[in-house]
Amino acid sequence: DILTNSFNELEDKQLASDYAIQGLVAGEADDLHNVMIQTTEAQLALELAVQLRNRSLEAMNEIKNMQF
Repeated sequence: DILTNSFNELEDKQLASDYAIQGLVAGEADDLHNVMIQTTEAQLALELAVQLRNRSLEAMNEIKNMQF
């Protein structure tokens, strides 16, 4: 459940960032500051997810290579 919620939150941040950028390009959003904040939050969330994936794969490879 925690992993599913995290992925849903990541997707929500990505969508909010996309909508904010589209609104800025279309001239609907006047506040560049909020658009930059949403974009940075989405970027950081994606980087965190990638790092978690990389660490999980490293851990699985270490477990796989253990000799019992």
